[in-house]
Amino acid sequence: MTLSLCESDPYARYRALGIDWCTMMHAQQRFDYFAPIHAGDCIRFQSRIVDFIQRRQGKLKFLIEETDAFNQHGELTTRFRKTIVIRGTGAPE
Repeated sequence: MTLSLCESDPYARYRALGIDWCTMMHAQQRFDYFAPIHAGDCIRFQSRIVDFIQRRQGKLKFLIEETDAFNQHGELTTRFRKTIVIRGTGAPE
């Protein structure tokens, strides 16, 4: 989770979706490890939204995002899966 905050604007992707970051809450995080990361490695991240779920007549929405981390050899090292809850009117339709 902390690595995603290193971006110059970590909330830009959510604003582009029409999500007000004040209505977001980080709800869950999962890590899958595939290969070790060593000091000096150059890690590249690739994120995607894999699901968007609505509950309680749209008052709660769940955005599920996965991020793959690759080393300088193009080898998948880690997959991060996070769930963000969006409440109220700050959630896109």
